Amino acid sequence: MKPSELNDSGFIDYSYQGLVTGENLYSQVRPPSPLNRWIQCFWQLNVPQGRHIYRSVPDNNVDCIFTINDVEDNFIVLPFYSPALFEIAGPVSYFGIRLRVLAQQWLTASPVGEWGNAGFEDVFGSRLFDGLCEGVQAGDNFNARCARVSEVLLENLFYRGVDKRLVNFVQYAHQHVSSKIDISDKKCTEFALSARHLRRLCKLYLGSSPMSFNKVLRFQKTLHLLNTSKTASVWADCYYDQSHFIRDFKTLSGLTPREFTNMSVLYNATEASM
Repeated sequence: MKPSELNDSGFIDYSYQGLVTGENLYSQVRPPSPLNRWIQCFWQLNVPQGRHIYRSVPDNNVDCIFTINDVEDNFIVLPFYSPALFEIAGPVSYFGIRLRVLAQQWLTASPVGEWGNAGFEDVFGSRLFDGLCEGVQAGDNFNARCARVSEVLLENLFYRGVDKRLVNFVQYAHQHVSSKIDISDKKCTEFALSARHLRRLCKLYLGSSPMSFNKVLRFQKTLHLLNTSKTASVWADCYYDQSHFIRDFKTLSGLTPREFTNMSVLYNATEASM
């Protein structure tokens, strides 16, 4: 699957989490149409024996994650804005559903900014929770799980409405990802709200401030270019200069661009500390 896909809202949904090296450790697939309008991808991570660390970077998306052999062990990863290191004791396998930006509003009436530490069942309800648990346990391979989970999600999608003003801002941010966005009151009148109201809506439905959302979007676009372009200075599309690029990249990934692109984001903690 490509790191970006154009969704029905008219903007490119960038999401790249780095490479996992090792045979059969990581799988990712785009869901079938029409589900790909809401779901960015399904993924499965198989962690081998030992103590490992998984390095995750911001992408503005929500991930719903189930432990395959114990679906009661599940959690939601909300949008975040600095590198997150997850310590994992293997062997264990995880199945993940990565939602597109704002897509959670087709599965729950509860905005992401109000989820806090709530569990999956509390946020999405018992019907969807039970169906996904059954789907994750269906069959003994990744493709079978994806097929059943797709059916469950399609059965539970319901349009609850997304504030058009917020959608307009998200489209604007994608269209101007290569430059600094304007969130002044004057600009926000084009979205039919004030700058203060825009910040409130972003916190409530994106789990982010407008500027943080754009900063992550720019970072993810650069990751996309690093993986699809042969041009050495891909940063020039989104940043003022190379030092600006490296500084932002280290803030969001904890590593330099070279370190990140040359490493496996799942690595053995014991070997790394030696």
